[in-house]
Amino acid sequence: MILPGLNLAPAALTGWVEFLRARGHGAEPLLPSGLRGADDPLWPYVTLERWLADLDAGVAALERRHAARPLSLLGYSMGAVLGLLWASERRRTWRHALLLSPAFGLKPPLRALLALATRALPRRWVLPSVGPAPYCLHRGTTIAAYAALRELVVRFERSGAFALPPAEALFVVHDVADELVPTGLVRRFGSQMPARIDVLLLEGAGAAPAHLRVDEATFGAARWPGLLGRVDTWLAASPVAAPPAATHPAAEGAVS
Repeated sequence: MILPGLNLAPAALTGWVEFLRARGHGAEPLLPSGLRGADDPLWPYVTLERWLADLDAGVAALERRHAARPLSLLGYSMGAVLGLLWASERRRTWRHALLLSPAFGLKPPLRALLALATRALPRRWVLPSVGPAPYCLHRGTTIAAYAALRELVVRFERSGAFALPPAEALFVVHDVADELVPTGLVRRFGSQMPARIDVLLLEGAGAAPAHLRVDEATFGAARWPGLLGRVDTWLAASPVAAPPAATHPAAEGAVS
């Protein structure tokens, strides 16, 4: 199951879908409410509970179609944390979880801004997007969606999500230049389940904001040679095996 980030155009994940399908994985995107098209009428009304219900329905549909295959997660930003929170609250376990720039938490200025905006503005209010237009599904993000994101992050922090491992094996890719998510949180996440997790910290500046390095042009083989091969090796390995010592629990620098 592929879960996108907040207000991310589905086409931005096309490279990852094709990469996974080419290696025999039944990669299927799930678009939460508000992210099902540029004219999605639910965009002003999304809630965290609605997103979790979307996952309930999506997982049930996948299990009907692929009854004999275990489910794995590819989540970007909000989608990564949404998938982990869902697994924790539903007492489920993903076979693999590949997390791209996971929004485990928000840097203080953004967190404070979201707290203020969600208290002061109507839920239908739209704040213009600051990300590059090709990445964005909508021209801006509703206060309702920001409120759901804020609730997701806070609930994830308080959930004790790691009491029940949300996946048999996890691979996290995070850019240390990320302007939204603190690298310290990613390191802490990696240290909590050392037998099951491989954390790759990328370093490097680019034209796109670091948090938005998700498509093939900026987050794929062309920019980070070896990244997709490393992911492929990880997916092919036993999900219960610890990652190689050389890449565990964190490896900094560009992929070699």
